[in-house]
Amino acid sequence: AGRLPSGDYTAERLDLLANAAGEPNFLVDAAILSLASGDRFGAGARLSLAIERGANPGSELLWDAGLHEILAARPDQGVGPAELRLLGDAAYLAGKSDLAELRWQAALERDPAGSWKTYASLGALAAERAARRAREAATVRRPSSEVDSWAEIGVGFDPGRRAEASPADKPAGGLASNEERLYYERLLAAFPADGEAKAAYASFLVRDGREAEAAALLGQDDPASLGSRGARAKLAAESLVQPEERVVALAISLAALRDGDGDFLAEAMRLLLARRRWADFLALRDSAAARGLSFPASWYYDAVASALRGDGRAAVSLLEKNGPANPGPEAALALGLIYSREGELGTAEARLEVAGDAARDGKELCSVLKARGFLYRKTGDAARARAAFNAAAAADPDDAEAKILARTP
Repeated sequence: AGRLPSGDYTAERLDLLANAAGEPNFLVDAAILSLASGDRFGAGARLSLAIERGANPGSELLWDAGLHEILAARPDQGVGPAELRLLGDAAYLAGKSDLAELRWQAALERDPAGSWKTYASLGALAAERAARRAREAATVRRPSSEVDSWAEIGVGFDPGRRAEASPADKPAGGLASNEERLYYERLLAAFPADGEAKAAYASFLVRDGREAEAAALLGQDDPASLGSRGARAKLAAESLVQPEERVVALAISLAALRDGDGDFLAEAMRLLLARRRWADFLALRDSAAARGLSFPASWYYDAVASALRGDGRAAVSLLEKNGPANPGPEAALALGLIYSREGELGTAEARLEVAGDAARDGKELCSVLKARGFLYRKTGDAARARAAFNAAAAADPDDAEAKILARTP
């Protein structure tokens, strides 16, 4: 009769209605309830089935459910600039950067003041191209035995050296490419008073080696007031728009300002590592060590610092000594990466198995499985590598890298 008691308004009951009535839109309603309860996997499964049965759920619902590939495959014709931006984001996460770029550029042409994030996304693609050209050039210049890096085995233990753009692509006085710089200049011109847009532009300035300009733009007249390293890390983190990234910025600034507060110091180090800011991590850890400050899990951060500087043996000693007594996968994962780099592949696999058993959630398990995938690639076992990457993508559906790796031959 068009009515359903509120107590029966559940995803499971709507599933039954969809099957009984042959009406796929009930599955769409069930997916919405799944999302509301935090069941993103269930929402995605229901939406996929609803689409197979003829439903046409909204693009934002597909986005919220993480169905980026399905969303990326939708046609561009007849959609407005806002939808084009969303389709571009979906294409990028689905590994279709060229399609994403075309959609973002079309959205800009039709609505230049629609969203500053479109300029930032196009700038990020330009930066990726410049970095890829630099890596290709470096691979040509160096013997293959010297190409291996922490980043290439999957979990970015990289000393933070910036990939240099080619001379023709690198403007005088800066580290960014001309193409990336153009998009960010357009961003600031289109959104001169938007706080988040200015923060994004400040982040670009930091990456371009222009920390003083970034600090001035954000109203910090003296970037040395927090220490140059602390100011750079704070500005870089503040440029990111997700709420948790602003927490990163707060932790960094508090660690710099609150000498002797070991908990804040450890939290700042953890967040810097999570954001893959290797140089800033080393600067903060070295500063703490020079001042004799103590902080939780100092042995782990000392081991990471040794690994980043290429002293794998020192890192192994610290991790093997202290890791077994501490919960979580961090020590075993780090050992797996180090042993892999040192060529001890059997030992690396054993440590990564320990790390997988110790993972506390899907995100941690995804990191371990990606590392195993890269290890199997190194041994030449393409089938096991693909299986590990597929498992990583299933463990954390939000991890865009795992999805791309799972599709990579």
